Amino acid sequence: TIVAFALAACTRTPNLRDRIEEASQFAKTAFAYYDRHAAGFGLEDRPIYVPVGDKFLTRAEYEQFVQRPLPATIETAFQRDLPTLLNMQFVVLTTDDHLGFITTDQPCVFHDAELRRQPPEYRRLGLLMPKLEILMPLSPAHCLLLHHARDKRSAFARTIGRRALGRINHRLQAYAPTTIVTRKKEWRDAWLARSAA
Repeated sequence: TIVAFALAACTRTPNLRDRIEEASQFAKTAFAYYDRHAAGFGLEDRPIYVPVGDKFLTRAEYEQFVQRPLPATIETAFQRDLPTLLNMQFVVLTTDDHLGFITTDQPCVFHDAELRRQPPEYRRLGLLMPKLEILMPLSPAHCLLLHHARDKRSAFARTIGRRALGRINHRLQAYAPTTIVTRKKEWRDAWLARSAA
């Protein structure tokens, strides 16, 4: 389904790749330290376990995971997150604007406007947060919106105007790590304005 496609896209981001690379470098350093000092404590025959998500992998399993992280990452995401996403309301937003929706190197954007009102220690996004919205541009004319249903009769597709398009593009560019792609070589200042969020 389109929801499963969106979840898979969320696992293929530069941000996630960088986090896996950082964890890999940390593990290599830890393994080297362990190898140098284990013999002195009689630990050389004991297995090492590395936490990855909600699992503990052996050293060999972890090294295999680092070589090919995507299958394991997608599998974990589907087991953990897909049931919740399938219970969310999804709407395909459409526009006939000549610029349409932008896209970035962050294919899915998770946003909760209420989060900034929370104390800093509670400012963490979670799929069960009632105000959470997930945006994923599908084309310049279409954008997937997932949110917790407030009205079970919500339409499957909804056409939006230029002002709503500006708010969505503002949000998409705000979460872009490095790259923004537009349909044409044009840019609207409203996409950068704070009031557009």
